[in-house]
Amino acid sequence: MTPATPGPLLAGAALLGGAAGAWPVDGCGCVTCTAGPAGCGDLLGLALGRSLVLDGGRRAPDGAAHLASGSVDAVAAGARTLEVGDQVVAGPVRAVALPGPAGSPGAVAVVVSDGTSTLLWSPGRGPLPDETLDVLGDAGLAVAVVDVRDATGAASATSAAHRVADLRRSGALGPQARLVAVGLDHTGPAAHRLRADLARHGLTLAVAGDRPAALPVPDAVPPPRRTLVLGPASSGKSAAAEDLLAAEPAVDYAATGPEPDATDADWTAKVAAHRARRPRGWTTVETSAPGALAALLRSPGPPVLLDSLGTWVVAVLDRAGAWNDPTDDPTDDPTVSDPHAWRAAADAEVADLVDAWRGTRRVVVAVGEEVGWGVVPATRAGRLFAETLGDLSRRLAAQTERTLLVVAGRVVDLDSPAGPAGSPDPAAGGPR
Repeated sequence: MTPATPGPLLAGAALLGGAAGAWPVDGCGCVTCTAGPAGCGDLLGLALGRSLVLDGGRRAPDGAAHLASGSVDAVAAGARTLEVGDQVVAGPVRAVALPGPAGSPGAVAVVVSDGTSTLLWSPGRGPLPDETLDVLGDAGLAVAVVDVRDATGAASATSAAHRVADLRRSGALGPQARLVAVGLDHTGPAAHRLRADLARHGLTLAVAGDRPAALPVPDAVPPPRRTLVLGPASSGKSAAAEDLLAAEPAVDYAATGPEPDATDADWTAKVAAHRARRPRGWTTVETSAPGALAALLRSPGPPVLLDSLGTWVVAVLDRAGAWNDPTDDPTDDPTVSDPHAWRAAADAEVADLVDAWRGTRRVVVAVGEEVGWGVVPATRAGRLFAETLGDLSRRLAAQTERTLLVVAGRVVDLDSPAGPAGSPDPAAGGPR
C-alpha cells in the first residue's frame, strides 16, 4: 500500500502529544498504563514545522484548539483560541477552523493545507457534525487525525472507526490517506488491544513525537463475505459484530426482533441501547416478516449486520405455531388434525435463509446466541428453541468464511489457530 504523499510542510508536522490526559501515569498499575509506551505526554498538540502549533489538550481541554505562531519551544507565546470560521496564514500554511466534534462544546476541527496536501486535525469527543463533513467533501485529505473517544468520553477503536466512516461517506479522504488516532488516557482500554483493533480499520495510535505523515499505514482487514459471530447472553457479541463494520460508510442493519412496545420494558431498553450504538450511515431494515431476511441477503446493497438469529428463530417458530404442538401433553388435542405440521413450515423458512446466506453477494455479519452451554432447558419451548437455533448456527457456520466466538467481550476466531482475534502474538514481546 502506497500512501498519498504529503507536501513538505505537512510531512514535517509532529505531535507534541497524542493523549487526552496524562498517559501513562507514573506508578499507576492499570492495564492501560502498564501497556503504554513512555513519552505519550499529557496534551493533544501538533507542531507544523516552526511556524504554527495547534494545541488541543492541556491548555484547551476536549479539543478546543489554540493556535500559536513562532517557536515550537514557546507554544504559549502569541497563542489565540480558534473560533469557527477563523483562517490563519503563516507562510505557505493555511489553517481553517470548522465546527469540531459534537461531544466537546467549543471544539474546532482544523483543516491545514500547505498548498500541496491537506491535513485534518480533529481531536475531541464524539463525531464531527454534518456541516463540517459537508465542507470536507472532496477535500482529498492526505492525513486525518481523529479521536478514539465517543461523545461520553469512552475510548474504543469502534469510535475512531466511526469517524473514518463519516469521512469516507463524505468523500473527504484522499487515496491511501493516513489515518491517525489520538485521545487515549489511562481510563481507556488496554493499549495493546486498542492498537490491534485500530489497525484492523487502517488506523495508527499516535504518541508524542510521532510524525503523522510518516507513520506506517496498517493494511485494513476487510471482513470476508460471511462472518458468523456467536456467544452467550451479554457476552459482547453484538458490539463485536458492529465493530467489524464500523469503518464502512453504509450498513444495512437487519433487525429481526419485534418492534418494542409498552408490554416489555426490558426489550424496549435493549433495543434502545442497540440503536444508540449505531452510527450515521446505518439504515435499519425490519426483517421479522416471512421471507424478508432471505430477500435482503439476495438483494444488492451495502454490508448487512444481522442481529440476531435468536430473535429470528423465535419469530419463525411463532409463525409456524410450534408452541402449540401438544407432543408433550398426555391429553393431546383431538381437534388438531396434524399437531406437527409446524415443522415443515419452520424447516422451509430455515432452509430458505441458509440458501440465501450461501448465495449472498453482500458482505454479511450475523449475530447468533449460544444457548447450549447451560443445563437442559426445563420447558419444551426452551428445548425446541435451543435445538432449532443450534441447528441453524451449525448450518450457517458450514457456509461461512469466518466464525467468531465472543466471551467476556473477547473474540476468538474459530477458523484460526492463532488465538483471540485482534490480540498480539504472545511471542512478539509486548505492545506494538
